[in-house]
Amino acid sequence: MFLFKLSKEWPDLAAAEVKYLLGLKRMRVLDGYVIADFSAKKLRLAKRLALTKCIYRILFECDERDLFRRFERFDWKSVVKGSFCIKAFKHRLEKELAKFVWIKLKNPRVDLENPDTKIVVLKIGKRCFCCIELLKIKHAFTERRPDKRPGFHPSTLKPKLALALVNLCGAKKCVLDPFCGVGGILIEAGLVGLRVVGYDIDPRMIKKAKMNLDFYGIKNYRLVVGDARKIKRKYRYVVSDLPYGLSTFNIEREKLYLDFLINLGRILLKRAVIVFPHFVNYKKLIKKARLKLRGEFEVYVHKNLRRRICIIEQH
Repeated sequence: MFLFKLSKEWPDLAAAEVKYLLGLKRMRVLDGYVIADFSAKKLRLAKRLALTKCIYRILFECDERDLFRRFERFDWKSVVKGSFCIKAFKHRLEKELAKFVWIKLKNPRVDLENPDTKIVVLKIGKRCFCCIELLKIKHAFTERRPDKRPGFHPSTLKPKLALALVNLCGAKKCVLDPFCGVGGILIEAGLVGLRVVGYDIDPRMIKKAKMNLDFYGIKNYRLVVGDARKIKRKYRYVVSDLPYGLSTFNIEREKLYLDFLINLGRILLKRAVIVFPHFVNYKKLIKKARLKLRGEFEVYVHKNLRRRICIIEQH
């Protein structure tokens, strides 16, 4: 079993990201953590997670009163490779627990700064989880802030949320953004190795998207000046943040959204993650388009805007 420590910003969204990216059938969500079983072969894929901080392998769980007994009985030779250290939810426990590990090893070595094996003891609710830290996930999101790109637009998604949406759809090879704007979603998808396809009706946005993709060294992309309502090619995965400032093109917002969703029903093979502004009756539009709403999440932007993130599939 494995334990995922989630980011505190959007815990429900973070848990769903783990579920859909790794294709989990069952999982437990406990106080900012996800507990699930998955193939260790997917650990490389798990590095993509935007809203997970750490991944641990669970050795055992117990009540706090049984912690010393479980440490004493555990076969530490089977899991400790090289040097080790222990990090516990109570600092005073660390030295006491380390003694049980020390006496079980043939040539024990403690390294508090850079251990080969990091043993972590967490308390979640009323239960203690003894784990090995497998992966600490780090992304250079700050370096990819929208204001640091050569092609800027104020309404583009921030990198962390953009990557979370890509992961939420579960794409492994290719993803389409039919309202790509300056390419915020495409950048994050491209950087994790996906082939990216972007459409936008505004040629100025496509020009900026190309500047941004080239700036980050992304090669495997296709950009099209085109109408999202008229895309013909089918795609397994679609991710998009719908435009809500439509005065430039004099288009009635809900009609655009509905026409797009109807076309999405024609081209979608697997799953879409679509972001609506909160002031739109997105459930009605999704129902009218004869699509299925599998899940939804809300992300606060500012007092006048909240994003509604919708997982959409075919009926």
